[in-house]
Formats: sequence, structure tokens, C-alpha cells
Amino acid sequence: MDALMNNALRSLIFLLSACCILACGEKLDQPKLEALATCTSTQSITYTNHIKTILDGRCISCHSTSLSGTDRVGATAAYDYDTFAAATASVGGEDVAQRANTRAQEGTMPPTGSLPAAELNCLQLWIDQGTQE
Repeated sequence: MDALMNNALRSLIFLLSACCILACGEKLDQPKLEALATCTSTQSITYTNHIKTILDGRCISCHSTSLSGTDRVGATAAYDYDTFAAATASVGGEDVAQRANTRAQEGTMPPTGSLPAAELNCLQLWIDQGTQE
């Protein structure tokens, strides 16, 4: 009986973990995506007007200052994107914004798959322009 309960518990934990991981990188609303498609190098790309939309929709379900422990679903502590200060912090000498951009450009984050080209473009422009608020 104990073996049966252990297997059931392991299955439940696996299913809950899978659901949490799949929640990372949720889809953005179409109007927001269309607005992101307009990011150009002639614009001033800011956290507030452009990047927060991407991070809110794709990252903060795991990378939020309000989350801790297992609620972070494996996200490294202190790598948060829900505020400008957190998203542009330096952790252990590593720039949080640059790390997020690198992982997104490589396609390793979010874990549900690569970001659309328009969002990757906005992130890169934001980094290139000096991560303005």
C-alpha cells in the first residue's frame, strides 16, 4: 500500500510541476503583440512602454520579487523582472537585463519556447539603447 501511495504522490508532484512550467511564458494578447511589432531603432525603447509588457506576459510567473521557494518553479532567486529596478539590477556581477536578453535570444527562455521575433527585437533594442526606464 505504501508503494502505491508513493507512486500516486510522485505522479501528482510531476503533474503539478508540469503545469507550473507550462504556465511560464504564457501568450500575450494580440493587441499587445501588435504594439511590440512596432519597435524600431528610431524609437526610444523603455521598460515602461515596451519591455514590461513582454516580461509581464512571459517571465514574471516564475521571475517575480513576490515569489520564493517552489513558487519560482526553478527560476534562480534574485533574477526578477517585475519592476524596473529588479530587471536592471546586477546580481553577482551579472546584469539581469542582459542575462534575460541573452537567454531569450538563444531560445532557452522562456522554457515553453522561443519568443516571437518582434519581442526579441524589442528586447535587443532596449539593451542596445541602455535599458531606459
